[in-house]
Amino acid sequence: MLKDIPDSVAISFLDDGVINSAEVEDHICNIRTVLTAYREVGLKLAVKKCNFFADKITYLGHVLNEKGTRPFDSYVDAIKKWPLPRYKTEATMPGSLNPGWMPSERRTRRPNGDQ
Repeated sequence: MLKDIPDSVAISFLDDGVINSAEVEDHICNIRTVLTAYREVGLKLAVKKCNFFADKITYLGHVLNEKGTRPFDSYVDAIKKWPLPRYKTEATMPGSLNPGWMPSERRTRRPNGDQ
């Protein structure tokens, strides 16, 4: 739905989105652009869930502010506390760090990672 809008202006994930702007005038323009894109595909916003002109927000496990983007401190702490593997079999992590654990990925990927 936001395919024609650059990621530097707005991003969305499922039913959640963020509009980014450095200046108020740009932000108003970007809000109009995104709301128009939503309207064109028939989406409606829940005004109670909207937060406009915020200096800091949380989004998908990250804190976004004028300084940039960083993961939640609790996520960083969890990774720091992750025990070091003792054996080779313990070095494999499920999820995005090792997509080969997914059954569909195993069928389509060769052992060396080539498609």
